[in-house]
Amino acid sequence: MRVLKQVTLTFDEQQAVALTAPEGAIYAELVLESNDISSIVSARFKEDGTSPTALEGMPLNHFSVLEVKGINLSTFKIIATQAGNPQRLNIQYYG
Repeated sequence: MRVLKQVTLTFDEQQAVALTAPEGAIYAELVLESNDISSIVSARFKEDGTSPTALEGMPLNHFSVLEVKGINLSTFKIIATQAGNPQRLNIQYYG
């Protein structure tokens, strides 16, 4: 595998956002960077195509590392859990 693209996705608590994988991507490695490192849960995600909320979904905190593979690249969604605290998701796509 080789790196196809590296991006940073900024998101907040207003709306869940999806990944935009480049053509040929089969795998992504994601690292969450929280603006509030004291927060226990900075973001939540789902991989089934439904939107997470601040209270529903798998939790992530500062510097969590996540692997997303295959079809889940197109169904992954993430949202911040705290109002006024945008998050950054550093993403490397592989193909």
